[in-house]
Amino acid sequence: MDGSIYEYEKGGKKRYRVVYRVEVSIGKLKQRQKRGFTTIKAAKEFLTKVQNQLLNGTYIDPVTQNQRTATELCLLRTT
Repeated sequence: MDGSIYEYEKGGKKRYRVVYRVEVSIGKLKQRQKRGFTTIKAAKEFLTKVQNQLLNGTYIDPVTQNQRTATELCLLRTT
């Protein structure tokens, strides 16, 4: 699992952005990013944490974690 850290400027201050890829289905990768780190150390720590979660199978994709299936929506409407 690889990832990258990019430096950018916001309001005249340095910030860092972490970019990584996750497999959303077999053979299909999606790029994810998290921005706003004030230090490169914090960005590296986040990237290491994500990489460990991906390797251990404990990663939860922040984009899809709140999505509900059609069955779940039907159950919510009937209760």
